[in-house]
Amino acid sequence: MTNPQFPDHTPNVAIENPKVRKVIRTIIDVIGATAFVAMAVDFAAPDIDLAWITVPVLAGYGAARSVFGFVVDNRNTPS
Repeated sequence: MTNPQFPDHTPNVAIENPKVRKVIRTIIDVIGATAFVAMAVDFAAPDIDLAWITVPVLAGYGAARSVFGFVVDNRNTPS
């Protein structure tokens, strides 16, 4: 017998293995968080110049996270 309060499936999930989605999202977010911390240290310490790496990494992170959010996360969020 099916319980209507707890469906046995989520109707609009596009990924069959949510662990993969979580691992990829975690990797992307760790890269973004690391670059953000490096940028903050770079800004706070005038003797350190990491902009040559933090700016392109943060640009790539912003693009990757946005695309992942639209293509994967939104499709896997039940409506």
